[in-house]
Amino acid sequence: MADETFKYVILGGGVAAGYAAREFVKQGLNPGELAIISKEAVRFHIPIILEQGLL
Repeated sequence: MADETFKYVILGGGVAAGYAAREFVKQGLNPGELAIISKEAVRFHIPIILEQGLL
């Protein structure tokens, strides 16, 4: 696994993580600044985040 550095990290991939990520986007998050770390079997998504290519 490559070493990567993120400005923000959200632990857990539930609904709360998705809403937190959306708030980061609203606050002007730049691509590549946020990582969501989760053991979920499927990738959580909110359409606005996918549209902006952040996940």
